[in-house]
Amino acid sequence: MIQVGNDGTLKRADVKVGWLRGNYIYDHTDTKIGYISGQNIYTTAGKRLAYIYGEYMILMPSDTRIRIEENNKEVMGAISDVARAAIRLLLG
Repeated sequence: MIQVGNDGTLKRADVKVGWLRGNYIYDHTDTKIGYISGQNIYTTAGKRLAYIYGEYMILMPSDTRIRIEENNKEVMGAISDVARAAIRLLLG
């Protein structure tokens, strides 16, 4: 499980795995790995990885559906559903 701190720090088992800064997600080396725009999740190259639709995160291009409640079990913190989905997708 990944915990989102008040300062945007992302930790797994008390080990820092990245940051959430605005709409951008960074890994533990401070490398930007993706971003959020509206209900969409992108790589830094601009490739759309997934989007939120209703109660699901839809992965591209396979259309695999993951329930938002599953993301809630994997990423904890006071953030939006799309941010939670992006963190789970980009940082596992």
